[in-house]
Amino acid sequence: MKRAALLAIGCLAASVAMGGPRCRTDDSWRGADKNLHFGVGAFAALAVTGATKDPAKGWLVTTAAAGAWELAPLVLNRGNCSLQDLVAGTVGAALGAAIGGLSLRVGGGEVQVTYVTQF
Repeated sequence: MKRAALLAIGCLAASVAMGGPRCRTDDSWRGADKNLHFGVGAFAALAVTGATKDPAKGWLVTTAAAGAWELAPLVLNRGNCSLQDLVAGTVGAALGAAIGGLSLRVGGGEVQVTYVTQF
């Protein structure tokens, strides 16, 4: 995961240094696609947290995927990336990971709510 993050940061830095295309910052915060980015981020982080039993990993993996999704068009010069979309996906990932940290367990005829207090 560290290699992928370093590669993404390196590609972004190279693109900026060469005067290439940049991420949009004028994208509307109220666009319908923000709900989509938020929802996908939340669901993906919930799934990763459930699979790894670690909310921090759920958030990190999903945030890295959201970053890669936004950086890919920038690096490949196809389409454009939006910092607002990245923020929406990251916030959704935080919520999904937090909810994933809360798990319901049914055992012994009782429902117990467990949660993580540290990330």
